[in-house]
Amino acid sequence: MEAMGNAKPTRLRVWAIAASCLVLGLPMLAFFLQIYAKRTEERRWEEMRLWCERAAQEAATRDSKRPVLRGEALEGNAWEDYDKAIASLGSTKLNPAESFFFKSPDADRAKTLEVVRSHATALEALRRGASRGSASRKPEWERPSGSSANKPYLLALLAACKSRFLVEEGHPLEAMELLLAGAQYATDLARNSGDLDALNAQSVLSIVLGEMRGLLEPGILGREDQAELARHLKLLDERFPTEADYYELSPVSTGFDLLRKGSLQEIRTSMGISDPIKPTWRYGFSDRLVLVDAFQFQLSCCRQMKTAAGKPWKDAREIFTQVAADGRSSKNPLLRQMAIISEKLSDSRPRNLFRETRAQLRLMRMLAVYRTEDALPTLQDPFGLHLRSSITSSQIRMWSVGPDGIDDGGNGAWDVRKSADIVLNVNR
Repeated sequence: MEAMGNAKPTRLRVWAIAASCLVLGLPMLAFFLQIYAKRTEERRWEEMRLWCERAAQEAATRDSKRPVLRGEALEGNAWEDYDKAIASLGSTKLNPAESFFFKSPDADRAKTLEVVRSHATALEALRRGASRGSASRKPEWERPSGSSANKPYLLALLAACKSRFLVEEGHPLEAMELLLAGAQYATDLARNSGDLDALNAQSVLSIVLGEMRGLLEPGILGREDQAELARHLKLLDERFPTEADYYELSPVSTGFDLLRKGSLQEIRTSMGISDPIKPTWRYGFSDRLVLVDAFQFQLSCCRQMKTAAGKPWKDAREIFTQVAADGRSSKNPLLRQMAIISEKLSDSRPRNLFRETRAQLRLMRMLAVYRTEDALPTLQDPFGLHLRSSITSSQIRMWSVGPDGIDDGGNGAWDVRKSADIVLNVNR
């Protein structure tokens, strides 16, 4: 009985000691976990910085020489001229030129002509730059300037409006030369560039190719001139920027952007996100670990999409769809918010701006060849097997099946956002 009486106090003392250890140990455990999380954060943050710096240095060492689209190459660096062209735009918004280019009801031809004439130096610098034999540019990865974010778009508008005036004045070859200079600028802009420059390059290509399409209307260019345009379009097709280039460097611009902002609050402010984004226990309640994890996710996605760039669109689209699904299901709070924003800003169809613009280029190339050789070339459709056509006594219709991969028989428009097929339709 006495042994049994002593057992209860002993058990109480054991529980008391265990409770004391637990009370004292939990703060110690939290302290050491905090130290571990902090060291992990510092290590992974520095690893991200080193990766971005190495990738930027590798991009800067690439060969800057490239052939020109028209004429003999001039000595010098194209970007010295391009930068002058951009700088000469100043704070001009070019609203008249935009309305004139898109043929808005309120377009004012006289005001547009005045704007174009006042920016003759910018267009001349664009021509010179496109004629240079090299294009060496070092993007400001760490401290990009947002002051010229829309200037490539404005420069393309100027070139397109000027070319339209040249056609009206009876100088279609000069118009073609200027538009080809704009296309060369776009390809130079897309090389060794980050996210913003790649999007700017797409906008420039969309504008200059859209205006160049008008040169293929009957009575604008002679047979020999159209043959020359076909040759230039072939060269442009061969040197066309690819999505693989973009996906290789996209993580660099993203990584430097995350390093520069450094916190979830800064990211929210820059992206206009109103919902709070809080780091969870998965990330040691650390903003930086959330950002590093988001960077690693994008790096992995870009590697997958770079692989997809070389595949047929059907296979590439499946990869894009899976990558988007992975972002939506991610445990990372920042990635989930970005997936929500992406869904709100885009339609449900997987798209690829590079393939869309290349499809438009090849449609024009096919038409130019047909007008000069009276025979249709077989050109690959970036979204399918080959480009399609329908030719009647009065019209020529050529089309790509577009991002949905379905042939709708040429039912669509030039602008893929407004149609199923991507269609080039001109009078015969």
